[in-house]
Amino acid sequence: MLDNFLGQSFIVFILILVNKATAQTPLNVVSDFGYHQQNIRSILVSDNDLYVSGIALRKNNDQEREFFISRINHQLEPENHFLLDDVNGLLTLQNEGHDLVSHLGRLYTVASEVDFSNTQGEFASVIEFDPNTNSLSYYIQEDTLINGFPLFPSTLISDVEKDDILVLYNTFADTQLNSILIIRYDRSTKLIKDEFAYGEVNASISGFEIIKRNVGYTLIGRRQYLNGDPSEIIVFNLSDALDLESSITLDQYNYSDIYTEAVQSPDGGLTFLTAESIGEFPRDSFRKKVIKLDPNLNFEWEVTLGNPNYTRDFLTTTEIVNSSQDDGYLICGSLEHGVIDKISEKGDSVWFRTFEPLNEDKALFSDFADIVTTDVGEYVAAGRSAPENFATDSIFSKMWIVKINEDGHIIDRDTTGVSTIEAFNGQLRIFPNPTAEVLYIEQDNLRAINYELYNQQGQLVLQKGNTRAYHTYMISLHNYASGVYYLHTIDKEQNRSVNEIVIQK
Repeated sequence: MLDNFLGQSFIVFILILVNKATAQTPLNVVSDFGYHQQNIRSILVSDNDLYVSGIALRKNNDQEREFFISRINHQLEPENHFLLDDVNGLLTLQNEGHDLVSHLGRLYTVASEVDFSNTQGEFASVIEFDPNTNSLSYYIQEDTLINGFPLFPSTLISDVEKDDILVLYNTFADTQLNSILIIRYDRSTKLIKDEFAYGEVNASISGFEIIKRNVGYTLIGRRQYLNGDPSEIIVFNLSDALDLESSITLDQYNYSDIYTEAVQSPDGGLTFLTAESIGEFPRDSFRKKVIKLDPNLNFEWEVTLGNPNYTRDFLTTTEIVNSSQDDGYLICGSLEHGVIDKISEKGDSVWFRTFEPLNEDKALFSDFADIVTTDVGEYVAAGRSAPENFATDSIFSKMWIVKINEDGHIIDRDTTGVSTIEAFNGQLRIFPNPTAEVLYIEQDNLRAINYELYNQQGQLVLQKGNTRAYHTYMISLHNYASGVYYLHTIDKEQNRSVNEIVIQK
């Protein structure tokens, strides 16, 4: 039948039997707390609960940004939120590290407070949230390092066995050079137990990620030379006592990326994200990379994500996680809108999908900041969405959360009485049907498919064209009345099929 379809142009009507169940929407949710900005930086599954954290900017306040945390229900809607109001007028930043970790029932993350007028100082903070009491507070505040130079926290990890919290800081050894400092805190007493410091006289050293191994830790950073030589990736293996055991330098390209996120691979090795750049500072063009090292820090492979050429319109990647099936990795980020892609354990592309927020207002841009694996093998990605009318909207950016399965398909809240239309041997899926507000179109290895939506009077009410492979498209039905509509699917040879779509409100 598919061969006949590809060989000639004809019309197929697929009638959908509609139950009287309430139409539902996929787990693609945009929400806000009424602030001017609410930018998610982190997402965490802890004790079967889902939490997001980030930075909020209140309305009518162009400076003071505050840290927030929110518990999210199974429908991906916020149940509550808590704002850390520091009342000191400093600008709260959550730097390159955007990790939210769970430790013995409490949640921890890092942030910086900066006063750019340089009158009140700078503070590096570890923030603690107690879900039992809904208490959000500063756990540790470090204001200076030796010789008075400020600390900037990059990320942190939890060591439950030792009841420790390890924080990776960047600091200025002098006015030009950065250096790395890891501090291990006793979680109960907040006392410093161990430290690891590293710096060089001819280069700035920045730390981005620290990973707990079965025994010891792995630290990833960047070496940036003052004379303009290409930047290098540096990786250290540290012992449990934070002693240096081994290291490797990657100097094949000019590496430049603040989102050098990493994960320990199932084989005990290290897989991490980075970027290459060319041109003078500020760099003209970039391309994204994934690099795999074995447990002894020997190079295994690298792949380019997105456009293989250097470009200014490059794919931004912000987090990497192991596949729940241990057959590769899922990576999130953005390229105008949110992107999630899966690569195999050897770095081969499995699928690459673009997502758009489900919202009444079309998103001007959207991105994913973080992605986690749930206890049932699904994935939740979180980030932000900016409405197209942000210039006249008091809310500039909203929270955006999506749940997908192993194939990158958006999961529905409820499938009762709802159908999914499949075509092209399962390469095309259109759902949910019936629907209330939105219709999703998921394309696998299909290109240049055009869509036209007609009402019962035969009037064309919506068009979508120039589609790309492995993309997820959203058709908003918010402005259309309940009733029966007809979705025409047209391939590049102008073959056309028609599916009946029911809108129930």
